[in-house]
Amino acid sequence: MPPWPLPETGLPTASERQKLPAPMTEVLIDIAIAEKRPDDVLRWYDRRKPQPRGWGDSWLSDDRIAGAVVGVYPDRALAIWKTMAESHIGLTNVRAYETAAGYLRKVHRTLKKLGKEREWQGYLSALRKTNARKPRLVEILDGLGGGRIID
Repeated sequence: MPPWPLPETGLPTASERQKLPAPMTEVLIDIAIAEKRPDDVLRWYDRRKPQPRGWGDSWLSDDRIAGAVVGVYPDRALAIWKTMAESHIGLTNVRAYETAAGYLRKVHRTLKKLGKEREWQGYLSALRKTNARKPRLVEILDGLGGGRIID
């Protein structure tokens, strides 16, 4: 009897396939998040290779990472969310602005919890000033400011 009864498929054998790079930081980050180990989440996050940006999983991963560490390392979570928001703002379309607003709400909530409302107002003001030529974004930012929508 032959060692393998089925005919060859023509597909590459396991040794010819591309090997996954070690360490598999995304998997290790997921494990650390599941085990509620924020120190390890940040350790693997810092070792992770830069991710291609777009509308894919890397945004969701970064958001999960920030959410996992915000209780212990709020400054790191704030930095991640601000980077994500500013990257979406840079995409210059309304859908991206609305996504950025979600991250900015998390920044606001965290700063408010830390008693840094003044820092939030300064950050929001700086975003308005930097992006004054984007009327739809400024409108969204005004909605985040907590002020009245209609005067």
